Amino acid sequence: MPRPAIWLPTILSAENHVHVKVFDTFVRMSVAAMGRLIYGFISHVLPRVIRPMHALWNQLIGFIFLLLAVSACVSAVVNLRRSNGDSEDLWRAVISFTFAAIMAYFSITSFLRARKISR
Repeated sequence: MPRPAIWLPTILSAENHVHVKVFDTFVRMSVAAMGRLIYGFISHVLPRVIRPMHALWNQLIGFIFLLLAVSACVSAVVNLRRSNGDSEDLWRAVISFTFAAIMAYFSITSFLRARKISR
């Protein structure tokens, strides 16, 4: 069974060197070299992790806006059915439809932005 390479900085010597255990032997490397390794790892891995998370975030926000739009439409329909020529219920319905239209716009643009990011 092959042993995995484990990089664990264990000892920092007085000369600014790190002793890293690779397999069963210790390798001496400078702190600057270790920093370059860490920077190289982060610069390759982080962009590939952030893009999907950014797209997922926009999809989640789009879904929340969609839920707000649907709930506002339900409220507007209830207010329209309840109004029998009453201007107060009619204005509530108009305001609810306006809110629903704005939330639907935000939802659509958020989904489109998520699609653009994922490409």
